Amino acid sequence: MELKNEAEVLRAWSERQKSPRLAQAWQKYWGFYATWLGGVCLDPRWMMVPLDDHLVHRGDGVFEAIRINHGCLYLLEPHLERFERSAKAIHLQLPISLPELRELVRNAAAKILSSRSSEDQQGTSILRLFCSRGAGGFGTNPAESVGAQIWIVVTAMAPVSVDQQQKGVTACRAETPLKSDFYAQIKSCNYLPNVLMKWESVQRGFDFAVGFDAEGFLCEGPTENIILINKLGRLSFPNRQKILSGTTMLRLFDLVRAQGLLPIERDAGLTETDLLQAQGVFFVGTTLEVVPCCRFETHNLPIHPLTSKLQQLIQNDQRPGSPQATPIK
Repeated sequence: MELKNEAEVLRAWSERQKSPRLAQAWQKYWGFYATWLGGVCLDPRWMMVPLDDHLVHRGDGVFEAIRINHGCLYLLEPHLERFERSAKAIHLQLPISLPELRELVRNAAAKILSSRSSEDQQGTSILRLFCSRGAGGFGTNPAESVGAQIWIVVTAMAPVSVDQQQKGVTACRAETPLKSDFYAQIKSCNYLPNVLMKWESVQRGFDFAVGFDAEGFLCEGPTENIILINKLGRLSFPNRQKILSGTTMLRLFDLVRAQGLLPIERDAGLTETDLLQAQGVFFVGTTLEVVPCCRFETHNLPIHPLTSKLQQLIQNDQRPGSPQATPIK
């Protein structure tokens, strides 16, 4: 196979950016910020990470996905605090302080959204925040990296369908081995187990896969927490030592407690039997909000009467004026 020279490579790269398939995919990407560039760029063709960045070949980095709705960043503080915790857990020094990062996120979001229509500005989108170890080598030694880098991307978001919100989604039992307790609590960019769980559900025709640990205890989905209204009518979630502590999940429990809707049972050792006997099963997350599960494997599950109330709690909590809705400007 004859290799192109440098000029031919650059021309080929330029032509490849015109691919209709890429153009369609990139319509979802509204803009990004990168410390490599030092500013915001609205052209997704420049949304690139060096191949020798440890983020790419080691999954050595951390990230968060933050919902934007009504011109506000939802649960910004809990997301940033978890971002910092995840970085500390893998000995990754953020290149800027948390207050500086907070302002950077707000300013980048404001800059990107200002280029969009008023409908997009007031609608729902997702801000993804990354910190990579940085470029500088292909080894495992973090010290070879030139320094941590920050990336912020704002993308369109397809909402969960009304049908799924009302009638529920389906789930299967994942066979993929789960992350150990230590890694489960870190939102790192090493997501291979999560990818394989999602692959399982797609291959089997289910919406989601549900993970159980070696002792048979319920853990989480690929990118979603799972919670129950158990057979006793208590709102429960799995042991937090075994899962990523979801910001939306924890906020929902706070709202339920404040409203006195249900008794709360935190950090429960939940099994498949608990799931099958539950009065209601829900997937909860940044992109999903609260979605009921209507079937697990071959077992039909009930849709709890409080489903719409739980959904409304999270939706109303995103509106301007809520203590957890931070205006982007």
